[in-house]
Amino acid sequence: MNKEPKIKVMRSRLWRLLKIPFKGINLSETWVTFGRTIWTPGYLPKDVHAHELVHIGQQKNCLKAIGWWIKYLTDKKFRYSQELPAFRAQLRFAKRAFPNRNEWPRMRIEAAREMSSAKYGSMVDFQKAFNDLYFDKSNGN
Repeated sequence: MNKEPKIKVMRSRLWRLLKIPFKGINLSETWVTFGRTIWTPGYLPKDVHAHELVHIGQQKNCLKAIGWWIKYLTDKKFRYSQELPAFRAQLRFAKRAFPNRNEWPRMRIEAAREMSSAKYGSMVDFQKAFNDLYFDKSNGN
């Protein structure tokens, strides 16, 4: 049975935990997924929804989500391994929504900046994120 995720417009208790490892996080622009629930600060853009659906697939259910979050908060390599496919999904959505090819490099730069920022605990450097987000038809990006 494949249920739609729950979307809750309120702050999850997880938000408080995020401030510890992620000093640069702006909670009014942060979405949190736990199990099959997406917690939103009041709005959920469609590209971010695509991103969060990847995390739902990674976490699968509430029990797995607990272990996922512990590892996510403490292990930068794991965090990057989980965020890279989510950002790729977000960029694929944005490419369909904004077919102007001139916008794609800017979107890739913005995603790489975010991935390499304090918001994500500086989990990767900008150049690696930028290279890993390359739009390549052969791998579905």
